Amino acid sequence: MSQEEMAAMYLAAKQGSHQQQARTNLEQPKAAAAAAPSMADQQAQWQAQQQAFWQAQQQAMAQYQAQQGWDPSSQSQSWDPSSMGQGMQGRYTGGQYGQWYQGQQQGGGSQQNYYGSEYAQMYANMTPEAWQQYMSAVGAQAAGAGGGDDMHATIRQFLEDLKTAVTEGNVATLDEMYSRDYAKLSDQIAKLKLGMSNKWPDVKAAEVFLGTGEESANLLLLYKELYYRHLYSKVPNQLTASERVSGWEVYTQLFALISGGAEKQPLPLCWLWDMLDEFLYQYQQYQLWKAKTVTSVNIKKTAADTITKQQKQQMQHAEKDWEVIQANPQVFDKTTVEQMLAQLVAIGATPSVIERRKGGSSEEVSQVGYMGYFAQVQLMRNSIVLGDFDAALATAQTLDFGCRDALYYKSPSCHCSFFYHLGCCMLMKGRYSDATSIFGELLNFEKKVERFPPLHALYSTSENKRLQEKMSTLLGVCHVLAPDYYYTRVDEHVMHGAVERTAKLRETNFGSGFLAEVMSLFHKSAPSFISQVSLEQLAAFADSETKLDPAFAVENTKIQAAKFQADVEAQKVVPFLQSYLKMFTNLHVAKLAEMTKNGSEAELLAQLDQVQKRSYQTVLERGDGVSGAKLLPGRSQLCTDIGCSIEGTNIVVTSKKQDVNVEDYFVKSIKELQTIQKKLAEQFE
Repeated sequence: MSQEEMAAMYLAAKQGSHQQQARTNLEQPKAAAAAAPSMADQQAQWQAQQQAFWQAQQQAMAQYQAQQGWDPSSQSQSWDPSSMGQGMQGRYTGGQYGQWYQGQQQGGGSQQNYYGSEYAQMYANMTPEAWQQYMSAVGAQAAGAGGGDDMHATIRQFLEDLKTAVTEGNVATLDEMYSRDYAKLSDQIAKLKLGMSNKWPDVKAAEVFLGTGEESANLLLLYKELYYRHLYSKVPNQLTASERVSGWEVYTQLFALISGGAEKQPLPLCWLWDMLDEFLYQYQQYQLWKAKTVTSVNIKKTAADTITKQQKQQMQHAEKDWEVIQANPQVFDKTTVEQMLAQLVAIGATPSVIERRKGGSSEEVSQVGYMGYFAQVQLMRNSIVLGDFDAALATAQTLDFGCRDALYYKSPSCHCSFFYHLGCCMLMKGRYSDATSIFGELLNFEKKVERFPPLHALYSTSENKRLQEKMSTLLGVCHVLAPDYYYTRVDEHVMHGAVERTAKLRETNFGSGFLAEVMSLFHKSAPSFISQVSLEQLAAFADSETKLDPAFAVENTKIQAAKFQADVEAQKVVPFLQSYLKMFTNLHVAKLAEMTKNGSEAELLAQLDQVQKRSYQTVLERGDGVSGAKLLPGRSQLCTDIGCSIEGTNIVVTSKKQDVNVEDYFVKSIKELQTIQKKLAEQFE
């Protein structure tokens, strides 16, 4: 049945329902005069309608299950839609009909609710044959087979506007459509507010409005990028193996287009950044998915006797996914991903562009240049999620961190992501003062742009706010682990927010529950680390007769968390020892061991080494605002008011008096006084 016939049938049925209702309203006075049928006749008539309705519905569902390849012999008597795999589960049961059908299978309560709806009134006038045809058409539409005629008008209008803007090269319109309309429509589609599918129309359906042929190739490629991004962000549980591979192919084609001359297809900077950011996100998700798939395949071989029937079906699906992974070894391969990003950097001549800008040049940067810059930031991020923090700092060193007119200011999302990942890198390297400075600088900048609503809106997107919340939490953690009142100054309001987020951490004060709380904050706010395992190793794991650890997919996260935990445990004694060192300028090691009741001088010296590491930290070298900051190699700096050094058996204590900014103190006091006066004046008016 075509979509036109389905739509005509739907309208005719609905119109027939309305006409029937109108005739009923007109004939009510006559019916009232006539003898009313008995209650038994009414009940029998209603039961007959019910039986016909459910028989037709079950026939339609059986036909739809046959179309989807469902084998009744492999299922129990009670059909569970969730056991059919991602295709049926995501396409049919995700919609309103699927939700209603599941409720119908579970009991009569949902049936009674359904009878009172407009759908039941409409279907009451449909014959069982018409109902069966309609349900088949609905299933085809929910599966994404519909054409342009049954596409929601809002989506259709977006596609038409997208075609116009891309064809004309209107970057301003594309910026507005991408940053505002696309995000809004994606939310509505995911919530089934614009149709019975929670996905954007497939490419075949979109071609009706976007066009086909060579002249529409770039446009369709951009639409595919939006389509697969929606799958990852809104319906990740419905992603199939083939869709993951298709998403990779889209990015390879996009980057090839950019490499051949991106200026032919101008795009807004926010889209360019999100394109590369999404590319690396899909790469990370693909690595996690590969590891989980291999784990499922391994469990089927090593624990086949203990798994349930539903788990066995899931593992059969995992075996099919594993076949797709083996057939496409190039998809999101680590080396290939890094080569693609490095190629964008080379094409954009990013190092030379940054060097010229550090030298004072104010030249305009091309679109290819921005793509290369964004790719360099993503290379830094990739090194961080793999746990190679030295390589990440080396990559960041080649960027323009600390410059007044740095390119990351051109894209708020790039600004937030760059500072978040660089701050996390400093945190994992034990450079707490640098992490405090980087997190505090970004959060303070976000506070300042509140005076400019259009700019602040760009820093207030859901993703940017999420990163800012993580930075605020990690800022509070840094302040607890290595408080810096001397070298790094953070805005008072920014620090107040960070302190509030880590209030429980401060309550424990390195006591009972401190380690559990700090690790909880770390897991919530740290990047998602990934384990890089070659396809050959994964194949060996899949064929192994030894059961794999279910946490194999997040092995690198466990490794990085263990490193951070060891660092936290090592500095538990720092505040305790500093409280004694503040009372002396020169102290014998044996005397301090006696005072602290530490029987081993060797153990005390190891603890004093931690005090030195927290007091004297490696910090970056700030530049003049033009040439930027030097992240490597850094210099040693006393970052607290108490430092110590070991000279033989003596401990030499260095104390620094904290500078008090008298101007800030008086400005703060004047503002507080003005606030009090204003409140008192309002009370006595």
